[in-house]
Amino acid sequence: MKLMKYAVALVLSFLTFTNLCTAQTVYPQCNNLRGIEDSNGNTQLFYRIYSYSVDERYYNTKYDIRRYDTAKNLDTIYLSNSESYSIVGFTDFGFIINGYQFWKNDFSKFIYSWTDYGSDIGANIRRFGEINCKNYAMSYPCRFYISSQNDNLLYTDIGGKSVNGGMTWSADTLFNGHISALSPLSDSVLYFRDTANRLCKTIDRGNSAYVVDSSSALVDTFAFSADGNHIFRVTRYSDTYKFLVSSNAGEPRTWRSYDTSNNNMFISLDDISKHVYVGFGKTIKVYDYEGNLQAEFYSLKKNLIGMYKKPGTNKLYAASLYEIDELTPEGSSVIKQIAVPPDLAQWYPLAKGNMWIYHTYYRGRSGYSSSGYDSMAVVGDTTLLHGKKYFITVSYYDLTNIPTYERYDTLTGNLYRFIDTSEVLINQAYVDLNDTLQQYFMGYSLPSAIFTFENDVSFGALQAKERTFASIGQLPYGNNSRVIKGIGFSYFEDHEDMFYSMEYGLVACRINGVGYGDTTLLGVKDSKINLPGSYSLYQNYPNPFNPSTSITYSIPKAGQVKLNVYSVTGKLVASLVDEYKQAGNYTVNFNAQNLASGVYFYRLSSGSFVENKKMILLK
Repeated sequence: MKLMKYAVALVLSFLTFTNLCTAQTVYPQCNNLRGIEDSNGNTQLFYRIYSYSVDERYYNTKYDIRRYDTAKNLDTIYLSNSESYSIVGFTDFGFIINGYQFWKNDFSKFIYSWTDYGSDIGANIRRFGEINCKNYAMSYPCRFYISSQNDNLLYTDIGGKSVNGGMTWSADTLFNGHISALSPLSDSVLYFRDTANRLCKTIDRGNSAYVVDSSSALVDTFAFSADGNHIFRVTRYSDTYKFLVSSNAGEPRTWRSYDTSNNNMFISLDDISKHVYVGFGKTIKVYDYEGNLQAEFYSLKKNLIGMYKKPGTNKLYAASLYEIDELTPEGSSVIKQIAVPPDLAQWYPLAKGNMWIYHTYYRGRSGYSSSGYDSMAVVGDTTLLHGKKYFITVSYYDLTNIPTYERYDTLTGNLYRFIDTSEVLINQAYVDLNDTLQQYFMGYSLPSAIFTFENDVSFGALQAKERTFASIGQLPYGNNSRVIKGIGFSYFEDHEDMFYSMEYGLVACRINGVGYGDTTLLGVKDSKINLPGSYSLYQNYPNPFNPSTSITYSIPKAGQVKLNVYSVTGKLVASLVDEYKQAGNYTVNFNAQNLASGVYFYRLSSGSFVENKKMILLK
């Protein structure tokens, strides 16, 4: 019940601004992550930046591969011009890189395949970025396998073979075009899928083979220990991924499954500590080489799209769509940040003049109920912490019109509220399915919410996506909410217990000058939302009190504000406010736990304005 008067402020506090962007655009985002140790022992990370955009006639896809030198903190394009264009209704042109590999961890010696759009001859192969290789007209390879014993012997995942370092290629029909791995200990040992999609092993380069895992699967990713006996594998079965371990060089009946996930799985070895790191979703587990789960564990902020473990150290690198983090058992730090798509801000569209009106329905004890309308408006903006711009929102439901100050961070997708002298994270526009969000408002922390699903909805003339969130561990008495892209919160419910509930349903709004829903309500509510026109110091509540009470005050213009508490003898007993404040209405909590019962006075001063009021502490 104590949160009821602030519920509308909560519903509308997670709002920000942006212009609508075309739904056909995919803004730059990370895709995949891999790493190597160079000759100096420094970690080199490689990742793709993928983007896709459409205008009236052209499609444009970018898929650059970048290199991040962790020692120098230097990020550069590693393989450039990986892009494709097409004119709507005509043939594609340009090219895009499919796969790449290095010789013995030397990133200056690499080979990659690229697809020349507008041609039907299959992929092209290029070495070291300069030398074009020949005779590759066999579809589009995404993986290269280079012999550790012979630099001239190479295979691809679709059955290509080269015996002269990738300069010329031929088809190796022994493997049916489904090579999964080449042993680092012997280039005579390969793993491949047969025509029945069973995993097979050959120890004589395909002259003979035998089945080592009869389960039919789509994709295999291998990692080998230095001794060659321990082999780790992620296998995809339809939409399910499994992590498997063999302690006997991948022989039949030696594969054991240790983890399963509906998320893509990633593995990275530390051959010095003899640990394998297995990541999926927001989780990274650690196993020893025998498949025993270790105590070391990582919980990520966002869904994993790639990782790399630096051998012999406690450093682990993990990538999500918009950042790359360095993880240690002690914590994490961001080493690469990509700005989240600007259209994410549409989930919380805040700009001066925007307004939302909600129909409210209250259910109480003994069958009591009531309904009405509450509203929120964005009345202005101001500059606060470190020169950052904040929007000022005011809820008509709160009769004192106490404003809140909020901003949207375009780099991270986080929404912040300015409280007292610092920022508080109140929500996130960048959320993955099943993400949890801890929501804050007016000094209170609400139950964590989980992003459950997204679907298509309409509100007025707007056709858009709607997200649904449900509280965790509080159902059926928790808070549930829905958010429409381009609108903001469309629904919010608060069930504190079985006897009390509040529901808020959006009936009208004005976003960037455009009205949606029952627009006749917008003009009625406009005149009721404003900032204070004069200085005011209100009576504290409750009064008398024990041991805490709230003091509300209003200032019509920005200035230095002091709010002090004095004893009847004039002794200063508490300094509640002494700082520069923007125009608005404020509430301060005063805790008198260490004071004796009696009469006290509190004084507000700002500029030439001074006012005193009396309060009574009864213990």
